[in-house]
Amino acid sequence: MQIQLKKYRGGGYFNDDGLKTGKWIELHPNFYELSEMFYVGEYQLGKRIGFWNLINKKKQIGGGVYNENGLKDGKWIEPHEHFFNFCQVIFVGQYQNGRKCGKWETLHQQLGNINYIVIGGGVYDDFDVKNGMWKELHANFQDFSVVINEGLYQHGQKIGNWNTLYRKYGDEEFQTIGSGYYDEDGQKNGIWKEVDVNFWDECIVFHTGQYHKGKKLYKWDTFNQNQLIGGGQYNIEGKKQGKWIDIDENYSTSRSILYEGEYKNGRKVGTWSILKYICKEITLIIGSGTYDDGEMKNGKWHELLDNYRENCQAIQIGSYMNGKIYGNWNYIYKHNNSLNFHKIGGGQYDNNGKRDGVWLELYENFSENCQVILVGEYQNGYKQGRWNSFFRGCNEYTYKTLGGGIYQEDGFKNGKWIEIHENFSNYWQQIIDVEYQNGIKQKII
Repeated sequence: MQIQLKKYRGGGYFNDDGLKTGKWIELHPNFYELSEMFYVGEYQLGKRIGFWNLINKKKQIGGGVYNENGLKDGKWIEPHEHFFNFCQVIFVGQYQNGRKCGKWETLHQQLGNINYIVIGGGVYDDFDVKNGMWKELHANFQDFSVVINEGLYQHGQKIGNWNTLYRKYGDEEFQTIGSGYYDEDGQKNGIWKEVDVNFWDECIVFHTGQYHKGKKLYKWDTFNQNQLIGGGQYNIEGKKQGKWIDIDENYSTSRSILYEGEYKNGRKVGTWSILKYICKEITLIIGSGTYDDGEMKNGKWHELLDNYRENCQAIQIGSYMNGKIYGNWNYIYKHNNSLNFHKIGGGQYDNNGKRDGVWLELYENFSENCQVILVGEYQNGYKQGRWNSFFRGCNEYTYKTLGGGIYQEDGFKNGKWIEIHENFSNYWQQIIDVEYQNGIKQKII
């Protein structure tokens, strides 16, 4: 069997009983363009055996030994589950018959640096259970979100005071930016200051409020830096209730978006406004729509396109019925130096919420410096026939044709295509000649 992805090839052999045997090259579960990791080692009767190497971009970055039972044993170097260019993190420690034990260290190599630096870690007991003081990485840890949680484990359970530490990109020292308390049952209690789940250098957002036995209660506030920007109340069941101002899940300095409306027992209801935060006490309403009591969108909505940001102020306008998109939808766009929005694209959804007929779509990387639109036809939700791409420069009023190609009836690209380079912009207008067969890129011409 072979696994092939672009220039990467892996695989190995199965014996007559269908078990892996001999040398194998296996892709890491998180393998993709920015994380080209794979394992190299040997199987015996379907079990990994002996030393296995972990390779990333042709360099060994980790690995370890499997014993005769196919269990990890001795020293191992393992990658972070989201290892990639901006999260080069490894964990170094000991296994004993498949269980972590003793001291484990967390090491981080910032992109462009040569060496890994110890940034966290702690101790496992003989039963693979954390004990004592630990420094753990925040869920969104990466080069631009160097955030660590520090505190005590007791028999695998967090207990006592925990602090959150943060180091901005380019700085050397950490600063304490959050804290809270875990009770004897490992549940959050009392006043907490927490960083947002998407906290990073361009999203210095905190949430402060009270926990009781692991549930958020009463008033919680949201701060950007030290400026109050949102928040609301939690009921006794730990669900949002009444008027709230939420931050966008991708909130940042280039996408400072808030949502204002009402919750009823944890569900959004009624009219919600989409706000653009400018500065203290100044926000602009840039969209809105209505939720029914089941938190389904209904009626006319003005909402942001997925890649909305300061350099791509694009909004879509159309209707929902019982949470399903339908009818005519328009895209409107506002240039950086303009006060008004103007129509730039759109199309029709059928009664099943599928695109149908002629559409003018915005390119996935559409921005002020990459004003590319795609024009073609949908049938029952699938792109069909000829699609063309058009480009307009920053100071131009008309679009010029860039390229395009043909979609088959099943919605897959086929034949020769002229495509836009992923880094295409007003300053680097690069296009590529490509050939497809049933949706699979065969070669660059």
